[in-house]
Amino acid sequence: MPRNTRIRGDAVTPLIGITKVGADFGGGSPGTLAFNSATYSVAEDGTPVTAVTVTRTGGSSGAVSVTCTPSNGTATSPGDYDSSPITVNFADGDTSETVTVPIVNDTDSEGDETINLTLSGATGGATIGAQSTAVLTITANDSASPGTLQFSSATYAVSEDGTPVSAITVNRSVGTSGAVGCTCTPSNGTATTADYTNTPISVSFADGESSKTVTVPITDDALFDAGETVTLTLSAATGGATIGAQSTATLTINDNEGGGNENRLLYSEQMENAVWTLNNGTMGTTNAATAPDGATTAELFIPNTGTNTKRTSQSYSVTSGQDYCYSVYAKAGGYNFLQLYAFATTFGSTGHVNFNLSTGAIAQDTSGIGTITDVGNGWYRCTITRPGTASGSGYFANGVVSIGTAGRLGTMTGDGTSGIYFWGAQVVHGTTPKNYVRTTNLTVIP
Repeated sequence: MPRNTRIRGDAVTPLIGITKVGADFGGGSPGTLAFNSATYSVAEDGTPVTAVTVTRTGGSSGAVSVTCTPSNGTATSPGDYDSSPITVNFADGDTSETVTVPIVNDTDSEGDETINLTLSGATGGATIGAQSTAVLTITANDSASPGTLQFSSATYAVSEDGTPVSAITVNRSVGTSGAVGCTCTPSNGTATTADYTNTPISVSFADGESSKTVTVPITDDALFDAGETVTLTLSAATGGATIGAQSTATLTINDNEGGGNENRLLYSEQMENAVWTLNNGTMGTTNAATAPDGATTAELFIPNTGTNTKRTSQSYSVTSGQDYCYSVYAKAGGYNFLQLYAFATTFGSTGHVNFNLSTGAIAQDTSGIGTITDVGNGWYRCTITRPGTASGSGYFANGVVSIGTAGRLGTMTGDGTSGIYFWGAQVVHGTTPKNYVRTTNLTVIP
């Protein structure tokens, strides 16, 4: 017999218009409970920006409830909010309820923070809907806070002439109330204080200011420096401000020496290395003096006590018809006269240049091929230029002589302790020196 029929005597009569709704034949459904959004926000003083709302859909029969549990997102309990579970009650017929999460209105400079919300434990026959979780954002109301000071980036760059490539910026966040400040201290990375000024810099913010640019004084020298770095550190915040997470940064000094990227010698600052030949003398204490770039990397060549030729040299490949310029930084270390000369076989020359390191003058130049430049602190850059006359292995030599009129390969008698400081030897193509570039185990050839 078909369902929904009535038996009356011998007749079977269908029952028309009877419909079963949900599980409550003859009654209403308790409904489904869910958040009406995935995100909400509230001011730190507890004022809702978008109120946390739980809705009841698919039925509203009877009294039901659900538990809303707050838990840590970026906000933490109990410092930022009360994590106690909240019972959300719906009376018979109710379809929407607002939930209030207790917020702690502190004075910390924190920025916006989040709380995770979860619905669970429905009662009265109700079920939990798909939107069972949501995120509540506490919007900071710290405008009255002095704020947090930190670098805007971990890296910055500046040209050697002081022009910013990316300006050093200190930002003030989560509060701009009152006058505050901090100290930015530059210190050596790969750069030394010959490349920049390491005096601590005061960074001051007036009331309401949120950003400041910092200038580190850079020394524009004549040396090729290949991207040296300065370490920047923020400290000593004043006016109630705090130092943020980005308290350090690296400043790269981009070299601006055009044409400086050439040096055909190896270990240009380490004449004690085996690639250099030392004749009748020794390199005394390595890193014995402050070099022209401010680093303690200059070395003292000490002639021995015999009477003979005293020199240092390094061989390299010479091409016939190509001009070569050799330069070295030199400083008197007990002896005043430096002699530079070229290997006769590949340079076809018996010429030489004698330099007086006490007066900064050329004492003798037999071929008109030398220059001397005062670079400060007793240091001179001395050069000699010769054309290659035969291809093969050749060299320029640094000789120590006793008088300014000494001839090529002049001899002298050393005292065993005095000498000449050397640093920054360089060979380039051409008739004039280029900006110095240091080398170690690789030459720099354009």
